Amino acid sequence: MIYIGIDPGKTGAVAILNAYHDTQLIDAYKCPMLGKAYDEKRMATLLRPLTDEPRFAILEKVHSMPKQGAVSGFNFGLGFGIWRGILSALEIPYELITPQKWKKEFSLIGKEKRASTDVAQRLYPKFHFPTTLAGTGISDAVLMAEYGKRLKHGS
Repeated sequence: MIYIGIDPGKTGAVAILNAYHDTQLIDAYKCPMLGKAYDEKRMATLLRPLTDEPRFAILEKVHSMPKQGAVSGFNFGLGFGIWRGILSALEIPYELITPQKWKKEFSLIGKEKRASTDVAQRLYPKFHFPTTLAGTGISDAVLMAEYGKRLKHGS
């Protein structure tokens, strides 16, 4: 079974957890961009090879934040919409999950953003996670994929 986690922002990422038997392989990619614009073709290319496998995705359910500018809020929603459209077009089943819900699973509520990298590294010690604050999108996406696995098959 393949589990996909998607952090839909421009600094977000997509993680693919290939969980067969006792083997768990992770691929993770920063959100494909063309300059400051989303690269929809490359976004779809990341998920297209997965259509022959049993799969399930978690897409972070996002909304605009107070004090967030109109352009920033629009761009954030745009990424969410693009990922949702790609999942639908490729017929990949998915659920929308709020950050609070998946973060609660990993005891991350109220923790600094960097804490998700520490948790992801403990769960997947063989995978190299970026340690910069900007790299937390990959950690978040991996944890969302793990959340999807737990949701479908229990901890």
